[in-house]
Amino acid sequence: MKGKVKPLTFTIVTVLLISIFAALFSPTVKAQGEIPRDQVVIVSNDWGPPSGFNPLQSAAPAWGTNIMYPSLYLYSPYTNEWIPYLASSYTWFDRYTMLVAIRDEATWWDGQPITADDVVYSLGLGKKYIISQYTPLWTYIANITAVDDKTVAFTANGTNLNYFQVISVLWNTLILPKHRWEALEAQYNTSITTDFRDDNPADIVGGGPYKLMTVTTESFTFVRVDNWWGEDAFGLPNPRYILHRNFIDNTAGAIAFDAGDVDVGTHFESAIWELWTVRGLARGTYYNTQPYFVGGSSVNLYMNYLKKGLNNTVVRRAIAYAMPVADMINGPYNNYSVPASPVPIIHTGPAATYINQTLINQYGWTYNITQAKKILDDAGIKDTDGDGTRELNGVELSGYTIQVPQGWSDWMGICVQIVDKMSEIGIGVTAEFPDFSVWWQRLTDKQLDLCLGWSGGNPGFDHPWNSFRTIMDPRLSFSAGNWGNYNNTAVEPLIDSIPAETDIAVLRNTYSKLEEIWLKDVVAVPLFYGAIWYEYSEDYWVGWPNSQNGFWFSNFYAGIPGSTSFPSQLPVFFTLVPKGQTPVQPSWVTSTKISTDQIYGDLAAAPIPEMPSFLILPLLMMLSLFAVAVYRRKE
Repeated sequence: MKGKVKPLTFTIVTVLLISIFAALFSPTVKAQGEIPRDQVVIVSNDWGPPSGFNPLQSAAPAWGTNIMYPSLYLYSPYTNEWIPYLASSYTWFDRYTMLVAIRDEATWWDGQPITADDVVYSLGLGKKYIISQYTPLWTYIANITAVDDKTVAFTANGTNLNYFQVISVLWNTLILPKHRWEALEAQYNTSITTDFRDDNPADIVGGGPYKLMTVTTESFTFVRVDNWWGEDAFGLPNPRYILHRNFIDNTAGAIAFDAGDVDVGTHFESAIWELWTVRGLARGTYYNTQPYFVGGSSVNLYMNYLKKGLNNTVVRRAIAYAMPVADMINGPYNNYSVPASPVPIIHTGPAATYINQTLINQYGWTYNITQAKKILDDAGIKDTDGDGTRELNGVELSGYTIQVPQGWSDWMGICVQIVDKMSEIGIGVTAEFPDFSVWWQRLTDKQLDLCLGWSGGNPGFDHPWNSFRTIMDPRLSFSAGNWGNYNNTAVEPLIDSIPAETDIAVLRNTYSKLEEIWLKDVVAVPLFYGAIWYEYSEDYWVGWPNSQNGFWFSNFYAGIPGSTSFPSQLPVFFTLVPKGQTPVQPSWVTSTKISTDQIYGDLAAAPIPEMPSFLILPLLMMLSLFAVAVYRRKE
């Protein structure tokens, strides 16, 4: 969630306000039938009433929807590790076909088995409707076939080979019960993604360890499924209930969290460290010191290549040197991040291995106003008429705007800092803060001069490829990335080659080529990593993941699986215990998890078909299905 409140230190007034309003925001467990407090975990993520519990709906479904349905694997982008969930294993039959075995014991809540047909059906919905977690896969996957009741074959599109997308089926797709959703399709047709909310708990058929119990405009509650099929493999999660509270804004959420009436949240709260360093409350974030929160994709300064002056590499480089990143973090951003690498690779995560420090030493930048001025002076871009603004080829570098949406207080403060620094080096910029819809339309129309924005470069198994792709690929529409309107066709073959490559040395060389282009052209300026908001209370529950205990952590955001939320956060609920008990992470978390490197190692070791022409894909599939069937009969 974007912050809407300015940084404030806790004062006596704050404490009094919390005391006054504590009753108003007291736990809603009473309204849910006197649920004992030591049996319910209270969560806050979404604002306002729930949007619905249909995982296919075009609007993000309500928080926790995905906990009711299984994915094949669980995934943490912050450690780049996987845990088999609905699947018991995967096998690379060859370089183009991945076989996934479904757990024999897996069943839906109504007792029907979860089968390979359910997997094929669920992903096939992406061919019929626009569904964010299914539809994009079909550009890169040629076939998804049920080999038998419990085995699925995923065959890559060899003419558009992208292993990131093939691997993503393990995690980025929820599996739905075919026997229920076929009937819903017949009833709703194409409106199944827009008009069907699925908010009657009695109607929902899932396969996860929690199911929806009650829904109101103020909260909704999930109850544990005590006859869940996964009990033998995983046990049962410890909280019997999960209750989500719907607040109207950050302030209301902060009051409830400070009072102990929320156990875990994903909201901005200023100076959050004062909860434990000043007030001595049992609160925490992932780190107990700066930056407090795990970092996601970088927040970048984008400069519009279509604007005169900003399309000049010398000007762009000078602007990069004028970015006071430390002041941005320590001021408007509340110390909630660290400076980003000059290249779009998260240097605090596993992908740091691809950073070419030699190139950064040669072409990179750091905050240095003197150097910024010197770069412009050496290029003859000077203030010749004494008005404080430099000229480029006789045209003043002024009249630019930097824009972010109204209400995004941290980014607004950063824009003011940038305006001051631009003035200091002789470039005229003013800050504007339009409504979000106006800002977004201006971005879409390619009219913004400078702006702050994110990229597709979140931590994960497709990072840093997705970071370079979304910012640099000129073939992408605005909605897919390329906010700065960068246009260099030389990056296209480099970007295209990465998803089909398994050799680490080759990948490192390709990324170095992209980094060199990035640094020389100053495509954008990474500033810092956007915080993955996550704060927890230990008043009632202990065992929350943090940097000290190293417990499994994904995040607690709502949305589709691609947001790295549920079901990938499930292990947390098996680790949590009521206060006074000792949390222990289940052994299956550590004994079954594997790294992305292992998946790629297995892929690299898989045989390459002697005739890799994808005109023979049907034959290839027939051979693979026959081999698997024979193997399973032998078992």
